[in-house]
Amino acid sequence: MPQFLIAPGKKTGDRAKLSAEESRHATKVLRLQRGSSVRLTDGAGKLFAGRIESISPQETVVWIESELPAREPKGRVVLAQGLLKGDKMEFVIQKAAELGAAEILPFTSSRTVAEWKKEPRKLERWRKVAEAASKQSGRSKHLAIQEPVDFSKILTAEANIRIAFWEESKSPAKDALRGRDFRDILVLVGPEGGLAREEADAAAANGFAVLSMGSLTLRAETAAVTALSVIQYELGNL
Repeated sequence: MPQFLIAPGKKTGDRAKLSAEESRHATKVLRLQRGSSVRLTDGAGKLFAGRIESISPQETVVWIESELPAREPKGRVVLAQGLLKGDKMEFVIQKAAELGAAEILPFTSSRTVAEWKKEPRKLERWRKVAEAASKQSGRSKHLAIQEPVDFSKILTAEANIRIAFWEESKSPAKDALRGRDFRDILVLVGPEGGLAREEADAAAANGFAVLSMGSLTLRAETAAVTALSVIQYELGNL
């Protein structure tokens, strides 16, 4: 069932108007009609079942029939991701949304190839990608994307468990993750060049468990997807 974003504060019995962008998608892409059943979310945890009352490319009105159970995985997983070049960052954002991450904290570090110079349009683009992937996955909360910060800021980010994946670590992830309480977890993955040894050491000094993904060398975007998949498996979400 297609899912659309609505303004917060709605409840069963209300009418909700879709944005022009959402209306165009409903009519031009999905070919929905009056009477079609849809899901609605405010992106902050509320999920509803609804039925289209009127529809056009400019405006679509949906009658909210009932509230649905929230569709979110157990635990809160935040991905601290080293900034990636080109569309690799969008790929990670899309997959992170699909894999149930709550938030992405992009960062720059000594081996970051991509540059960041306060780019509002790019940040807005990332958030649109996160929104679309979250809706497509049927989530009731949308993946949040923060503005990139320096690596040092990530070291002080709070979480119940903090993990950094580093290609030179000798500590297998499977041994370190078993039996842990994953209510709130921060997962750190480096950029294309990985983390420098000083950065891995700094992460360890600040309470991160610095772990290995195994003997294979993974691309940065693959490492991010793998890390989230491992965590969600341990949480019981996969």
